[in-house]
Parts: sequence; C-alpha cells; structure tokens
Amino acid sequence: MDAGGGPVAGASVAVQEVGLLGDWVVQSAVTTDASGTYSVANVRAFNRGVGWLLVGASKAGYFADFKWWLNFPNDADMNLRLDPWVHLSPGSTVRARIGDSFCAGLGYGGIVNGTTDGMGRPRCQRFAVAIPRSGTLEATISAALYEFDVDIVKPDGTFAAYIGYPYRSGPPVITAPVTAGSVYEIRLAGTPTDFELGTTLR
Repeated sequence: MDAGGGPVAGASVAVQEVGLLGDWVVQSAVTTDASGTYSVANVRAFNRGVGWLLVGASKAGYFADFKWWLNFPNDADMNLRLDPWVHLSPGSTVRARIGDSFCAGLGYGGIVNGTTDGMGRPRCQRFAVAIPRSGTLEATISAALYEFDVDIVKPDGTFAAYIGYPYRSGPPVITAPVTAGSVYEIRLAGTPTDFELGTTLR
C-alpha cells in the first residue's frame, strides 16, 4: 500500500536471505497486481548457516520498505508500505534527524539502540538520490551520537552498500557504484539523533 492506504500495482517484492555478516542473496522476486497483492511461492528457510529472511518491496517514486520474516514459515501475510521519495541532489548537504520512519535492513533488524515499531525495525531517515552520470556515490555523515547503521539501496530494492554500527574508525563514510538515470536511497537507522549528511558523485 502507499502512504494513503491505496494499493501499489507493479511493485517488485523480493525475498532475500541475509547472513549473519550482512551478506545476502535474492531467493525469489515477484510483482504486485492491480490490488497491490503479491504471492511468493516456494520460499525456503535460510540454510546457509546463521541468517534470516528479509522481505522488501520497491517501485520507482517510492522508498523501499523491508520487513524481517523472523517467524518463518508462520506470519506469511506481510504488508509493506511505500512512502514517496524525498529527494537529495548529489553534491548537496542536508541536516535532518533519525526518527521520522521505521526501516529494516541488512544488519539492523532492531539490534541497534533505537525505538522499534514492534516488528524489530528501528527508527530511520532516508533520502532518494537521482544519479545524472555513472560513477561512485559517496555519503559522509556527522552526528553528535554515532549509534546508527547506514545503507544504500539500489533501484531494484536490493542493497548496494552497508555499514554497521559500531564503525571501524571515525564517522561513517559509505560508497557504492551507481548508474546514470537511476535513483538510489541513502538510509540511516538506529538511535534517534540529529545528523548532517553530505553526498558526492565521483
């Protein structure tokens, strides 16, 4: 559904297997029908050691939405909500706050110190970046409190890059290869805090 509760037709819904270290593979993907309904057949339990299933929906014009399928094979009726993009131009800087939305991602199914929505998704903030030319998108974040994860989501609703808290050194800087004419998402999720996000297209 969209933010107003209306159906989103033609959205891609993918079941991804996410490993303990944030590695992932797409197990299966389908498209929603005119009523926004989807059905994914032959979904299998995670069988590559320790890991979980992550279900995500994406469509151009909307932020992707992800939910952990922790109680597999139960809780199979999973509703996803697609909110409209908030754009950020490459090369610009924005000041914002984590806390407007809830997100799930490769490494933060509620495991960082953030207020969750009851489904293990911490609070987050996200921006859509339209890419005018192919290259590498770089995002640098500064904040008073560094207790959040950062990822970049591809147009197809899979992940281009991920940095998990705690970071190896200093404020987080995340990079990902990007393709001209596409829109990528930069997302911060974890403890609610003010931050400054700067982007560069190299």
